[in-house]
Amino acid sequence: MTVMSLISKVKSFIQSRKLFQPCDTVVIGISGGADSVALTLILNELKHELGIKLHLAHYDHNLRPDSAADAEFVTRLAARLNLFLTSETCSIDLTRASGSLENAAREYRKEFFIRTADAVGANVIALAHHRDDLAETVLMRILRGTGLQGLQAIRPKRKLDGKTFVRPLLCVDRQEIEDFLKAKTQDFRIDETNRRTDFFRNKIRRELLPLLKKDYNPGITGLLGNLADTVGDDYDLLEGLARLSLAALIVERTDNAFTLSLDQLGEEPRALQKLILRRAARDLKGDVNQIDLSHWIEVKDLIENRPDGSIVNWPGGVWIQKRASHLIVGRTKA
Repeated sequence: MTVMSLISKVKSFIQSRKLFQPCDTVVIGISGGADSVALTLILNELKHELGIKLHLAHYDHNLRPDSAADAEFVTRLAARLNLFLTSETCSIDLTRASGSLENAAREYRKEFFIRTADAVGANVIALAHHRDDLAETVLMRILRGTGLQGLQAIRPKRKLDGKTFVRPLLCVDRQEIEDFLKAKTQDFRIDETNRRTDFFRNKIRRELLPLLKKDYNPGITGLLGNLADTVGDDYDLLEGLARLSLAALIVERTDNAFTLSLDQLGEEPRALQKLILRRAARDLKGDVNQIDLSHWIEVKDLIENRPDGSIVNWPGGVWIQKRASHLIVGRTKA
């Protein structure tokens, strides 16, 4: 694939998925690695045609001895492309953060991107996930246990905390990106920790996916991506139905709680019941990304077996209480 044909492919994907609107200011998350460098070059080529403004954002997690060199590389690239750049170095030891190191790093990076977007008046944040990332994420979630929501893996466009996160490179794979950079004679930074197979994603990338390609199906990456796309489109429809159903079930609403008709909720299909409660939690600003199967099992037990007044706690301060013929979904103020 030539440089221009790949740029054209990404442009078509951007337009078909309506990732940008004219006059958008777009913050690009750039690490200095191949993917984010390619995204920066491609959007820089397309910015006038798309009518968008670009601002780069680099977050140094301070986890590797050579991370300062990554920041220097990004600074030079921004200067060469005449793009504004905001950089920040993590001021805490992420290795001491609760949960996995990968999740902690992702959360701090996301918060930085949102702060940068607020500071520069941007409403869109562009990230460099590609088709291989999508396939890896699908496999990760299958192996850990998931449902429809998890099988979406990485969506091209998603609203989060008041910003729109977009991923314009989901239409291309890692090899296409590397070929593009080689044709452009553009260097990039290499994160040696990506070779470590003690990280779950790296183990899938370096061991499981090559095995599946070699012994089962050489087109597995594309098939997993197509699965995520199909499930994502179906899930969008279900979420729309859940939003309408939630509105019909509300008996009373306050700033911090929904009171729902338990009888009417019980008449909905079980799959929709889950999405209705998830939607209520999201509208209350709860942490819906942390809701898993164990939370649904507990709510089911609450509805079917526990006495009135019983409460189930969900992530992000959300709680669900059974009260007579109602189910109350609330959130404790921080």
